[in-house]
Amino acid sequence: MRKHIRQFFHKAQTWVVVGSTIVTAILINGIKLWVESVGDSHFFLCRVGQAIEMMINHEPNTKRGSIENRCGFVSNMLGDVPRVNGQLAVSCAFDDNSLKLHLRSDPDIQWTNIDKSTNILILTSDSL
Repeated sequence: MRKHIRQFFHKAQTWVVVGSTIVTAILINGIKLWVESVGDSHFFLCRVGQAIEMMINHEPNTKRGSIENRCGFVSNMLGDVPRVNGQLAVSCAFDDNSLKLHLRSDPDIQWTNIDKSTNILILTSDSL
């Protein structure tokens, strides 16, 4: 069975044309919250009525040097957001075959303790 699953995932990788972004949260023992983000997914924590943004956008301009060192470019067309190779508006994503060489795919990881002052946790995707 494992052999078939591996074969399927190997073959499926060739089907992927565009990539994705992600945000994931793991709460351990109701106290420690670990969050990871790739791309333009966000994590907000609300404490005592105040929203705290725990992750930042992976905007192409902030990683221009890294993108250019990998033979990519960042375009800044009038009226548009900066884009990697004129296509993607983030500098970090996974499984985007056409841009894989120019992007980071390692997640930003943070943790925080959850206590009674924590009101709500919000995970968003695609800059919602």
